[in-house]
Amino acid sequence: MVWRLRALLDTNIVVWALSAPDRLSEAQRDVLLDPRHDLAISSVSVAEISIKTSIGKLTGVEGITEWIARQGFRELPLANRHAIELADLPLHHRDPFDRMLVAQCIADDLVLITSDRRLNAYAIETIT
Repeated sequence: MVWRLRALLDTNIVVWALSAPDRLSEAQRDVLLDPRHDLAISSVSVAEISIKTSIGKLTGVEGITEWIARQGFRELPLANRHAIELADLPLHHRDPFDRMLVAQCIADDLVLITSDRRLNAYAIETIT
């Protein structure tokens, strides 16, 4: 049997994979490079990157949508089922973008690939 992971990339992992891959952990790199895994990038992350780029808080992520397509990552739009999860999500973390990603992981039973250890407080599996 081939092990196949279903995972969502946190925004920081998307940024690092594109602009600073040496910041990724060995476990994160292994998952990202294994074509057997079903890896998704949320529209929430693309929105966060776009907002931070537009206000000058983030650089080096030009061509993000083309890069995502080349990597073969699946797009995960924020759907109603994800938004509903936010109502019962404990306030372990106050960042709305991270909370939306956690809600997507809960609703779709996904592992979150992240460097933010504070997200381990939620009832989701993470790869840090």
